[in-house]
Amino acid sequence: MKEKQILRKLTFIGMIALVLSIKKAGLREGLLIYGLHSSLTSFWGQIVVNKKLLSYPVRLTPNLFYTSNTFEFVLFPLLSTWNYMWTKKSSKLGILFKTLCFSIPLTLVEVWLEKKTHFIKYKNWNGFRSFWTVTAILLVI
Repeated sequence: MKEKQILRKLTFIGMIALVLSIKKAGLREGLLIYGLHSSLTSFWGQIVVNKKLLSYPVRLTPNLFYTSNTFEFVLFPLLSTWNYMWTKKSSKLGILFKTLCFSIPLTLVEVWLEKKTHFIKYKNWNGFRSFWTVTAILLVI
């Protein structure tokens, strides 16, 4: 129960930050980044969960989603919007470096969450796969 409360709070805070970030990025650009990112992450997340590579034992809507909608529709798109705003005027090398500044800490947090909580459980998955997946998605966006 405590973990669901944490997810609710993270979702609420993330949604407020996402709205503010979309406004700052510009409504059209911000919504485009959010929509692209959410679509790509949702598609990829369904594949990973359906292939039983990882699972999300604690979810806000377990009857509707097998993936973590807090992560896929709020927190990761928020980070993607920030990454886009930070990298949009950078060189290719700058984009790569700045993207790694997002993907490395995100991966470390995910690995810690996998070990210490019930938010995510790796089955045939690991931190390196998460790192490469997160980095690739951020670069594609």
